[in-house]
Amino acid sequence: MKAKIVQLSSVAMTPMALKIRAQRDARWGEAVARKNFPDYEWQRLSYVGRRLKGSPSLLEVGPGRGFLSRMIAKGGRYARHEVVDVAEAPKSVAGRFGPKVVYRRQSVTDLTDADGAFDTVLCTHVLERLDDEELARALDQLRRVCARRLIITLPFAQPLPLPDYLHQRFDTETLEALFPTGAFTLLFKEPVTRVPWVVVEEHKAVA
Repeated sequence: MKAKIVQLSSVAMTPMALKIRAQRDARWGEAVARKNFPDYEWQRLSYVGRRLKGSPSLLEVGPGRGFLSRMIAKGGRYARHEVVDVAEAPKSVAGRFGPKVVYRRQSVTDLTDADGAFDTVLCTHVLERLDDEELARALDQLRRVCARRLIITLPFAQPLPLPDYLHQRFDTETLEALFPTGAFTLLFKEPVTRVPWVVVEEHKAVA
């Protein structure tokens, strides 16, 4: 598998990532906040955020704590930014995900959007939690609603046995089979013994 290699220690955090990190440091204390969400996580979000060049619409699947959502919303690169997750909506959607972000409680295996509804679709750390049938449906749905650019982040080649909450292992052979036209970037943490992440990008030709 041909892949670009990125050492996260060399990735500069975006100004918004630094701002949110500082807010968490002030609230929880630096030691606790950074143990809970280490710098390499902020560097990962910063790297992925920079891959989002901006377009009329973005669907974000699996927003987690909403840090990347806020970073994206602050940049104002998308006229329409929608977030999908299986969890109930937080009390303040704007506070968690950013102003003008639309939140929907929905599964990635059953998206209700029209074909090609979003120029960009971003799915972060969701697919590894699905069984084989769900994974196939999820990929079909993500590709169906994506008009131009699909970006997916996953753990790469996790050690076996997998923990109970993970159902997929994405090694080189699996990635090449699932994403035959994909471009791959491996994000390495420090120390290097930690499981790296892989960013997969698929592009659709514009008619």
